[in-house]
Amino acid sequence: MSNFAVKDVNPSSVTLRWLAPRDDGGADVTAYVVEKRESSRRMWQSVATVPPDVSELEAGGLYEGNQYVFRVAAENVVGLGEPAELKDSVVPKSQFGQLAPFQLRITVVMQFCYFSAGIPFPIFSRKFTYHFLGRLASTLCVR
Repeated sequence: MSNFAVKDVNPSSVTLRWLAPRDDGGADVTAYVVEKRESSRRMWQSVATVPPDVSELEAGGLYEGNQYVFRVAAENVVGLGEPAELKDSVVPKSQFGQLAPFQLRITVVMQFCYFSAGIPFPIFSRKFTYHFLGRLASTLCVR
């Protein structure tokens, strides 16, 4: 197996890609077997077995923040070849990283509520009056 690499990373999946092995041992490849394990564990788990014309796979069902190791092996009539393993573990995460904290401020003055929100400072502000069952209920705004 050659050029086994990560193509894309998401919060719950990793897309892997690879090229066919340089040497097929004299028999055509019949499938590729992709396996994973958490880096803190020793036991490999099957992700998928795909046809020989497939060279990319999305491994789903992963937990964001966990470290995973992947490997892929070519299979033919003789059996499984030597697996190619990623050099580094992969951590599923958002492409956008952590979002900035969202600040929310509600101020009640007389019968008006002032609402402002921002990332991380106010980017808009809106004044509104809040009524509940026909009565002024501005104190509900601050909860």
